[in-house]
Amino acid sequence: MWLHNITDSLQHEIANLKAGTFNILDYGADPTGAVDATTAIRAAIAATSSTYGGKVYLPSGVYLITDSILVSNNSTRIIGDGMSATYIYFRPTGAGKSCFVVKNGSSIIGQCAIEELRICGNNQYSKTAIKVVNADE
Repeated sequence: MWLHNITDSLQHEIANLKAGTFNILDYGADPTGAVDATTAIRAAIAATSSTYGGKVYLPSGVYLITDSILVSNNSTRIIGDGMSATYIYFRPTGAGKSCFVVKNGSSIIGQCAIEELRICGNNQYSKTAIKVVNADE
């Protein structure tokens, strides 16, 4: 049984590497918004570094994010199914956080996109949906 699960997992990973698309559901994201998807989205973004960029796909659904997500790989695209289909509810656990922080290892951020999704937050803690910072920040 466990070998079958490992084989299935490896097959998903190989398919993602070939296609350059990383579906957050394959990393354990919950599309109902009931369970925090922060770790799953971070894992899918981290996987893009193995392909020198790629698409992080958020299928239709509601995704709860409770902490900032760093996007630091060039040529990374975070793509949903449209503003009326893919919702991110940003509910940070503390003040001063942004949902996505785009930052590169140099002062130039190249070819990064966040598109076709809606980011909703609470006004108490989340003031910025997407923050772009220089390498030295």
